[in-house]
Order: sequence, then C-alpha cells, then structure tokens
Amino acid sequence: MSSDIDDRLSELERGLKQLNQKVEQLIERKPGKDDWLKTVGWAKNDPYYAKAEKLGREYRERDRRRTLKKLDAGS
Repeated sequence: MSSDIDDRLSELERGLKQLNQKVEQLIERKPGKDDWLKTVGWAKNDPYYAKAEKLGREYRERDRRRTLKKLDAGS
C-alpha cells in the first residue's frame, strides 16, 4: 500500500517538475517576428467567434448612439 502511494507521489512530482519547466520556458520565450501569422484566420468559420463579433459591434453602436445623444443634449 505504501509503495503504491510512493509511486503515485513520485509520478506526480515528475509531472509537476515537467509542468514547471514548461511554464518557465513559456515565460522566458520572446515572441518571434512572425508569430502574429500563426493567429491570422484562426476564427474563420467559427460560429461562436462570429456571434461574439456581432454582439461587440452591436454594443459599440448602441454606446456610440447614447454618447451622441448625451453630447447633443449638452449643446
């Protein structure tokens, strides 16, 4: 029983060590010159992204109209 727990603990410690090493690599990594190219088009044909984009546009339009009304009322 104790051996099983020791084995599982050792496995968890190895996994944690690997995870910490990966995090350190990501923290130290400097963005490459063309990294932005990897993200271009990532949301193409994604219905959730399209919905979020539509909702954001509608929100900005409503906010713009409210702001213009306030500005007109203050003149």
